[in-house]
Amino acid sequence: MTGSYSEYGTVIKTGCEVAVKQWNEKGGIDGRPIEMEVYDENGEREAGPALAPVLR
Repeated sequence: MTGSYSEYGTVIKTGCEVAVKQWNEKGGIDGRPIEMEVYDENGEREAGPALAPVLR
């Protein structure tokens, strides 16, 4: 995580990792494991919309 708010991103990422692990230990969703992908937009709001096509 980079940018001026990276500490928030790191905490959120850690929380999401814990949640994904817990869900996967319970069998995931409809028996399929959850996969988490993390992208860093460097704290630049112009970069966020550029990631939208990647997330589809």
